[in-house]
Amino acid sequence: MSKIILFIFALLSATSVENHKDSTINITTTPSVDIETVYKLKEFEELKIENKIMKEFHEKILDTVYWSLGSVFGILALLLGFGWWSNFKLHEKDKKVFLMKYQHLFPREK
Repeated sequence: MSKIILFIFALLSATSVENHKDSTINITTTPSVDIETVYKLKEFEELKIENKIMKEFHEKILDTVYWSLGSVFGILALLLGFGWWSNFKLHEKDKKVFLMKYQHLFPREK
């Protein structure tokens, strides 16, 4: 009985080795790369270069936009700060004038 099982096992393993040999690709028998594949590869490389150039262009445009927005908001902050400072000074000056003008109506207790 064990001889029959051993014979069947040897037969099946030999068959699987033959099937495996047929399924592998032999490099020497494969045809060379056709011209259409070469053109597609070249087109792919050209598209990669074009995408790189477009990315650099968009980065430069974004840098320009960021600088201009930064400049606008910087100038806006300076103008708002100057407006607040000058308004504060005028308000303090008006308070002093008002107190001097109406000081006699509100006498201070000592």
